[in-house]
Amino acid sequence: MRWVVVGLLAGCGGAEVGQALRVASDQCGAGQVQGLVGQPFVALAEVDLPGDLRVLYPGQMVVAEVQPRRLNAAVDGAARIRDVFCG
Repeated sequence: MRWVVVGLLAGCGGAEVGQALRVASDQCGAGQVQGLVGQPFVALAEVDLPGDLRVLYPGQMVVAEVQPRRLNAAVDGAARIRDVFCG
């Protein structure tokens, strides 16, 4: 069953994947980096995050492993941040 979920997530667009992986709490510090949306993802290198960072590129295969302290940064084809969320 795990492979079916991964396959379904990989076939979704960025917004749908973000919704499937998103957690309600802000344990990853997403609130403090909302202002970076629209900036190049390398701007996140200057931020002290409480956990890991995962950059999600368009069309990338994504494992449905949710970690509340991990910041996910969905980027566009130009490597600009489209969305940030915990999960």
